[in-house]
Amino acid sequence: MTRDSIILIVEGWATGASLYEATGHFTIVAFSAGNLTAVAIQIRKHHQDKEIIICGDNDLSGVGQLAARSAALAIAGKYILPPTIGHDWNDSLNSVVA
Repeated sequence: MTRDSIILIVEGWATGASLYEATGHFTIVAFSAGNLTAVAIQIRKHHQDKEIIICGDNDLSGVGQLAARSAALAIAGKYILPPTIGHDWNDSLNSVVA
């Protein structure tokens, strides 16, 4: 896979900025967990040949995990979560750099 063949979809702006900076992959911000599935479906319609990865938040409540999984299932995509509960990818990437 080339960098141009992967699209990342994230919940928040800071997470999107951090992941784009770390990976260089085209990154789309859904602005909330509740928007992940709708955004993923629209992106899949326009980019059927791309790998789409939902980069969910690892929320204490479980909301981010469920939303990321649901969005990935809706588009036959993948989802990833930060390893630490209570973190989003912005938190996880910044803790690696710090």
